[in-house]
Amino acid sequence: MDSGCVSAINGGRLVHHMIDTSANNIDSVTEYIDDNNNDNHRHLNDDTSIDTAPTNNLTVSIFSLPVEIIFHIFDIHLTNQNSRNHHSIIGLHSLDLKDNSSHRKDTSFKSSIFDSIQKFSMTCKYFYYLFQDQSFWLKSYKSFFSYYSMVDLDKRCLSLDDTSNSNNNIENINNSNHDDNNDSKILTSPLVSLEPQDISWKKRFFNRHHPWDYENIKCKKEIVGYHSLGITSLEVDDNYLYSGSHDSNINIYGLEDLKLITTLSGHKYTIWALKSDGDRYLYSGSNDQTLRVWDLKKNKCKSVIKDTNKIFSIALKEKLLFGTSENSIKVYNKKDLTHITTLSGHNGGVNKIFVNDNKLYSGSSDRSVRVWDLNRMACTTTKTDDSTSKVLSMTMMDENTLITGSQNCQIKIWDLRQDLPVQCLYNVHKWDVWQLEMCGGYLFSGSFDHMIKIWDPRNFENLKTIHGHRSYIHALASSSFHLFSGSADKHIRVWSDK
Repeated sequence: MDSGCVSAINGGRLVHHMIDTSANNIDSVTEYIDDNNNDNHRHLNDDTSIDTAPTNNLTVSIFSLPVEIIFHIFDIHLTNQNSRNHHSIIGLHSLDLKDNSSHRKDTSFKSSIFDSIQKFSMTCKYFYYLFQDQSFWLKSYKSFFSYYSMVDLDKRCLSLDDTSNSNNNIENINNSNHDDNNDSKILTSPLVSLEPQDISWKKRFFNRHHPWDYENIKCKKEIVGYHSLGITSLEVDDNYLYSGSHDSNINIYGLEDLKLITTLSGHKYTIWALKSDGDRYLYSGSNDQTLRVWDLKKNKCKSVIKDTNKIFSIALKEKLLFGTSENSIKVYNKKDLTHITTLSGHNGGVNKIFVNDNKLYSGSSDRSVRVWDLNRMACTTTKTDDSTSKVLSMTMMDENTLITGSQNCQIKIWDLRQDLPVQCLYNVHKWDVWQLEMCGGYLFSGSFDHMIKIWDPRNFENLKTIHGHRSYIHALASSSFHLFSGSADKHIRVWSDK
């Protein structure tokens, strides 16, 4: 008989659970409680199957568990906070897998976690029910993938390779929905997904393909012929892919087949920024010095904010924010579009902004990165160094790590707790590093040299260069299963390892 031991410190007591991990349910659980005042020994005979619901007088949530137990479940450990460790391929804030050597094997990573959880849930029926808690899996999903795209409902995104095969996959998956005893069939193809209400967070967690097999990343589809000039911006949400262009139009494509649904017209010049609220509205910023709000249900412009400068980047939180060529960031009420304040401090155009929690990050042509407190609407940190050129692109790898791309072909890694960059990658491209995107467990960079490069976030080694575009790469966007790239060659390319 195989036995396992789980220990946890809780409320000053050390509790050991001796379990039989070879059985499908637990015949007995022996619990020893060491206390400062007394020693208790109890032998618990549990004749109840773990399928029996817990009694109503027990009120417990997964969030009540001590952190030591959560760590044990996932077979993970705290990372030394004093050392710089950016090699967590899954993007967990302060945790790391013990076995980093197998990080590229998605299946072994997932099954290892599942194994751990399954064994632990066998300690008693109450833990079994805790691990059916959707709030636990929602929290785990958002922790693991918080710095990657949360768009994991690609629907058919893209019956990319073979229509007949794709249709068969869709039929198989739809049929498996009616088989309650065969969860493993659901979402087996990353090119197909279901509506949000049909997918539990637990299924999303285990069926999300992550990390990608970078050696097999290839262009799966090209979208071409819908813009008359080069692509300058991309955005994707759970329903659509959006593209902006030098031709001043916005195209909307269905994720099921990536065919054009409609074109939104109204801007006069290049569209540099697109941002979806994930629901009804799309926001666009242009060289024509306007920001437009589009009602996606009516396919028409709902409102126009007239500025006096070009709009380069848009971010959404409780408020609407956008960076301009005039060195400032404008803050508006998202509901009634009234101006709230202007964040000043940069001495060059604000090329990129994004929001994480209550902080706003901005990269500028003045060669600096600024961190703003959105509660106080004030700059808290300014970061720059002598070798930094215009900051053109920016992304976050974890809560303490910011990555910037610049005009002088550099990528820099910043620890937000320090003033200077902790790592500089020189001559990473032959031209401007215009785009950075975290996708599939890796960092992707797009450049005016027509190339996209893949970087290992553990050590920032260049793993692969992917070719295909024939001009400047102006835009990168991602979902769970696809990377989208837009170029001045008027093409949108869809990349995946599947």
